[in-house]
Amino acid sequence: METALDKITEECPHGKETGSFHFEGRGTAYHLVVHSERTVLDLTTPPGVANGTLISYFFYLGKRGFEIHKIDDWMEISPVHAQYYQLTIQQKQTLEAQIKERLAGISTAVSDFELLFHDLRKYEEFMDVYEKIEKAKKEKDEKKLMECEQTLKAIFIDQVDVHTGEGIALKLIAPRWPTIIADFMRLKDEDTEPKKIADEYKVSEAEGVVLATKNKLYKEWKEMFKETVTRRYGNLRGMVESRKKSIIEYRDMLKPYVARYRSIRELGETEEGRRTLEKLSYYRPSAQAVSVDLTTTWAWKPLVPPEFTKATRGGLIETKSIFRMPISKKAKQMVKEHIEKLKEEKRDKELADFMEKFGTMQTSPTGIEPLDDFVMDYYNKIEEYYNIELSIEDILKTRNDFISKCTSSHWTSPYFSVMEVGTSRTVIRTPEGAEMEDLWLEPFQPAVDSQNVILLRLLEIKAKEKELERYISDMIGETVGGKSIEQILKEEFPALLEGPEVKKEEKPTIELFKRPEIKRKKKEEGFAENIWKKIGFELKFIKPGPYEPHLEDIMTGIYIPELVASVYSPSLDFFKAAVGVPGVKVPV
Repeated sequence: METALDKITEECPHGKETGSFHFEGRGTAYHLVVHSERTVLDLTTPPGVANGTLISYFFYLGKRGFEIHKIDDWMEISPVHAQYYQLTIQQKQTLEAQIKERLAGISTAVSDFELLFHDLRKYEEFMDVYEKIEKAKKEKDEKKLMECEQTLKAIFIDQVDVHTGEGIALKLIAPRWPTIIADFMRLKDEDTEPKKIADEYKVSEAEGVVLATKNKLYKEWKEMFKETVTRRYGNLRGMVESRKKSIIEYRDMLKPYVARYRSIRELGETEEGRRTLEKLSYYRPSAQAVSVDLTTTWAWKPLVPPEFTKATRGGLIETKSIFRMPISKKAKQMVKEHIEKLKEEKRDKELADFMEKFGTMQTSPTGIEPLDDFVMDYYNKIEEYYNIELSIEDILKTRNDFISKCTSSHWTSPYFSVMEVGTSRTVIRTPEGAEMEDLWLEPFQPAVDSQNVILLRLLEIKAKEKELERYISDMIGETVGGKSIEQILKEEFPALLEGPEVKKEEKPTIELFKRPEIKRKKKEEGFAENIWKKIGFELKFIKPGPYEPHLEDIMTGIYIPELVASVYSPSLDFFKAAVGVPGVKVPV
């Protein structure tokens, strides 16, 4: 199956024809495939032998210091192969049923949470009123106290007093005394005597009697209601927090099921996979028991040729501010924009965390910076391929992890031995009961990659991880299309949640592989050049590039022969010895 790096290779100069590229534009990059040694292996063995050989081979690479990553994994199983079909596809169907059941449980939990939260919000308003009353009493603010009391009295009239019956409730006797509700709102706690109320508020004695009675009932209700509200608010708060925690736990418990479901990927899910299935139709999967699985694996380690007369290559390891690092200017610009965005949105904690992680960075032990213009020009191809966004934090973290790995492992070579292994394993059971296993390895090719290409590979692996996380979060309802619910709401209602939308200026696109024409002034000759010129020599100082200045001589004469001798030939011998080719031994 194709990867994002294959797409990038096709766009690089001569990459489509050769599968390799040597790019010297804004940043130098080597991805050199040894075509003379490119091989297709086809091993047919009894069941389990070929698969065991492949697993043993990756263990062999790991022991030799290779870092191994599986990039793709697909399968297709014929229903005729009943035993294997039940172990895999039916397991996927079981997982699907479990996911549906747990999603329904989460939906129920969310509904319960919303009901409880609605009640909690209502009682929180009551608690807020009592809190303001106590503060007003301590501050002796009569105006604020009266406003809060009026709020409680309104609740008393609407929800308590209205149920006392006809001819007694204030709302029902308002036609007799039109101002009785307004008069009741003006009463204080100490207003409990009818005559005093009639004299002070200029009302009739009959109305004063009613107001005094209602005020006494209100005072009793206010204290009882305070105790009830406090108790219910505490209970609801605990239940809401419990339900909220349970929703998070239910989602976390669901994630392994979704990840396991995602790992069982059938070829028929994608267009490319369906084309592959058409090529495999001669197996007659509808009539006989067939299973096919496809994988793509990358493995790499530093390539250090044994040049005894050449000094060890490396650079001084330093810790510098990110803006003083020799990383790509495009990366620095993204860092500046990210910092400015965090400042504008006043996300101080996130800004502090970002500066703590990436404010200063360690230089590369090879003396050459892998995060160059080549990586920054092409990482967006990975984003397009996986429909995922790699943030500047993802890029910097991947770069720093790579540098830490190089430093801790003493990798001081800017070049890497790479093995790209694509496998197609087919298990066939014939009608008479015989079984055989066929392992097709294509591509099975070695390559020399510069460290910036390895960084690009690591970014593709990061994108695959983010794609899986997005799939899981979308499945369980945490995000929609990789975007958080808050972000979607801001996009749908910008004026309501974020203010008026501001149209940003479009930045000019960068045309790849085209070096900008820069008019430079003629450099004046230095003192050393003048001295040599006077005695009859013409001396020119040439600044070498970051990698090998003589590609044809160095790569074809030293690096590629070392790659073939130390990696590729032993790999071929490993598979030949595993299937019993005479005279071939398993390499040590």
